[in-house]
Amino acid sequence: FEKFAEIISTDKRAAALDAGNIKLTFNSLMDRAETKEKERLKEEARKQKRLESNFKLLLKTKLDSLTDQSKWEDVKGSIENDNDYLALSSDSDRLRLFEDYRRQVVADAQAAAAAAAAAAASHHSHHHHKKARKEKKKRKHEKSNSSNTVA
Repeated sequence: FEKFAEIISTDKRAAALDAGNIKLTFNSLMDRAETKEKERLKEEARKQKRLESNFKLLLKTKLDSLTDQSKWEDVKGSIENDNDYLALSSDSDRLRLFEDYRRQVVADAQAAAAAAAAAAASHHSHHHHKKARKEKKKRKHEKSNSSNTVA
């Protein structure tokens, strides 16, 4: 602030300004500069997120069969000339996103396999349970029929 006030006071057009008005003007300018910087950082973060999203989509469309054994070095060659690859400037970001994507694909595949196994087991036990109820009902019906014929 002192430097700002010193620069303002050296201008003859500012001779009529008091220190309070100079301070208010300084604070207003600082607030605007901070707001502008926050907006710039938000926009930069949005842009980075968009680039990362596009890169993940590239991985999804170009890579058919990822496993937990898949390596970045093996995959990189097939996508390194794509615009979404080139748009990310950092190799460490590319590697991080690949590793995240690979882990997600493997986790999704494991979850799908577990869900399929659980569904198969549930279907089998449900079928067995249904059959057991049917047999019990049949025995009960036969028993009531036999008691009706005795009486």
